[in-house]
Amino acid sequence: MRFNTYGGAAAAMAADLVNLGRGGTFDRDQVAAVITRHAPTLPEPSGPEAARIMQWTQQLDAAFGEMSQQRRVDVINALLQQAASRPMISTHDNQPPHLHYHGEGEGVVNRVRAVTATGLAYVLCDEGGHRLGRCADDRCAVVFIDISKGGNRQFCTTRCANRVNAVRHRARQRAMAMAG
Repeated sequence: MRFNTYGGAAAAMAADLVNLGRGGTFDRDQVAAVITRHAPTLPEPSGPEAARIMQWTQQLDAAFGEMSQQRRVDVINALLQQAASRPMISTHDNQPPHLHYHGEGEGVVNRVRAVTATGLAYVLCDEGGHRLGRCADDRCAVVFIDISKGGNRQFCTTRCANRVNAVRHRARQRAMAMAG
């Protein structure tokens, strides 16, 4: 599955930031590394800016996982409104005209908010939103962007899928043993 820049890299940045926040502890360098990986033209955040970005991820988290289409639209519209995303055409670095969703002079926090909210909106509009996944293993809360061809990914990793499948297999074996 291929998304445009905002639908892919920006949504992936949103997922990576949400997952970084799940650990409970993070530092400025970790936040900067996620931003640089997905949006290398954005400036690195200071310590207080990184903390504000991580507060934002608590709101981004609500866009992932199973929910009705209308609920997802409402969640992402609220993110877009909070991000105060303002599309504008940019031609920086001798690139052809392309859209940015924040003002050039805005700080990194506002830029990350605009980019991540817009990225999630693109995934919702381009693919119906079901590609904004949350691991189906109840013990794991990792979120992801499903880029599989069929769009039916359920787990963050093979490890989680294997763990759930092993538990299901053992439960079936016990049920068969008790029935037999």
